[in-house]
Amino acid sequence: MNGPCHFVIFGATGDLARRKLLPAIYQLEQSGRLDPQLRLTALARRDWDTPRWRRHLRASLEDRLGGAFDAECAQRLCERFEYVSGEHADDALYQRLRSAIEQRDEGVCRNVVFYLAIPPDDFDTVVRGLEQAGLNELAAGHRLVIEKPFGMDLEDARRLNARLHQYYDEGQIYRIDHYLGKETVQNLFVFRFANTVIGPLWSRHYVDHVQIIMDESEGIGTRAGYFERTGTLRDMVQSHLLQVPALVAMEPPIFRRGNLDLA
Repeated sequence: MNGPCHFVIFGATGDLARRKLLPAIYQLEQSGRLDPQLRLTALARRDWDTPRWRRHLRASLEDRLGGAFDAECAQRLCERFEYVSGEHADDALYQRLRSAIEQRDEGVCRNVVFYLAIPPDDFDTVVRGLEQAGLNELAAGHRLVIEKPFGMDLEDARRLNARLHQYYDEGQIYRIDHYLGKETVQNLFVFRFANTVIGPLWSRHYVDHVQIIMDESEGIGTRAGYFERTGTLRDMVQSHLLQVPALVAMEPPIFRRGNLDLA
């Protein structure tokens, strides 16, 4: 399958997009790793047009990146973007989104990534709206990226999983946690499994204790509504922080043909 020709961000004006997703896309643009033909659509509730969104994007990147901000790169990225506004519960939003995608791609794009940088309460509504607009077709190669937290508890996660499978094939669904993309966390794999000095010592016989420190430089800010529903414990501990000791404590994976088994 070829790479995506269109990337749609739900919740494009939210905190997750501002702090993580948009700077990451900017860095891909800066390093020349974005396909020149890739088009991006920002979708959010704010009643903006595309020029207003592009001004917001540029200002947000400049504020976030500080001295590392490259105005020329930011301009190139801004020109890739179009903006669509609307409420997630409005069925007409998804028809407008489909029309915007087809208009920009002249009806030929059959491979779209939908990135849901939105609260988990809205997942159901969005995947149902995408399905009703025909934006879940397996043959088209459309994919769905869902950020944590994936459900409020185990029962809710199973319900959400069942709902996703009503509209999308498992091969189209990507459940991710941006915390695991941090460089320090990624380096655990090399530090643990490829370091011939540290590797043999990485066990309960030699390790006295493990400390994992989560240091946030920003407060709740404009996220009061999200934390009121989700809570810091569920937002940080059950997803971000529990996954880090899982990586620290894991044993080397055993690779077998056709699948990956963890012994």
